[in-house]
Amino acid sequence: MVAYPFFFAPYVALWYLSNMRVREKTDENISGLYNKIANKYDKRYKRPIHFVEEEIISEFLPELRSDQTVLDIGCGTGNMINVGQYTNQQYTGIDISEKMLDTAIQKYQGYNFIHGDGQQCVKAGGFDCVLHIFGQLNYMGIHEWLDSIIKNLRIKGTFVTVCYAPSYRPEYIDFALPPVDLFEVENVLNTEGFHWNMWGLTFPTIGHDRLSYKQLYETQHTLTHSASLADCQYYIIVGEYCDDKPSLYVVE
Repeated sequence: MVAYPFFFAPYVALWYLSNMRVREKTDENISGLYNKIANKYDKRYKRPIHFVEEEIISEFLPELRSDQTVLDIGCGTGNMINVGQYTNQQYTGIDISEKMLDTAIQKYQGYNFIHGDGQQCVKAGGFDCVLHIFGQLNYMGIHEWLDSIIKNLRIKGTFVTVCYAPSYRPEYIDFALPPVDLFEVENVLNTEGFHWNMWGLTFPTIGHDRLSYKQLYETQHTLTHSASLADCQYYIIVGEYCDDKPSLYVVE
């Protein structure tokens, strides 16, 4: 049972009040926002806590054989290639921002990157793992996020999602983001027949700037596996198909 933070309900209420307005401008602003910050994006994430986040996320990624593949939705500058240690035969990244993809292509030559909407079907039922790392669930909405998984993930494949918790929003985002309704996430994943679980990532700690990397990692790792979601900046959601595709979506 996931321990939902007690303060979650007010955020959900605010989201429902502003949902249509946020949706209308999010779709047209996301690419422009990330195009604007693309040349400085990687420099924003060089603090020890960011490397700790990547190390913890890597522990939730499934080990893939050399002939298995991963789709990174909202791949940005391609950082998950390093985090997951993916080869160019395994990896496909898709992003709505052309400038972010330009950086990814420069960093990871020979890898497959696609400019497009993460909601599209890249290869029907063709990937062993589907990633949405940092915020795509917030941008897309729960049903669009789930649909992008179902379209692209093969039977018994695994998805790994990291999204913003209600207490956090990157400072460069200049518009409101709807918080993730954990109750709805639980409902749709259970309804569609997934095995799944959820953890928190990046919790506030006293004196974290004075901790060594090892101490910071051990502290955050312990908090992630504490089963609490209170005050975390991100939610990690990991799931897989059981024995078959969810009943409402059939891939030929």
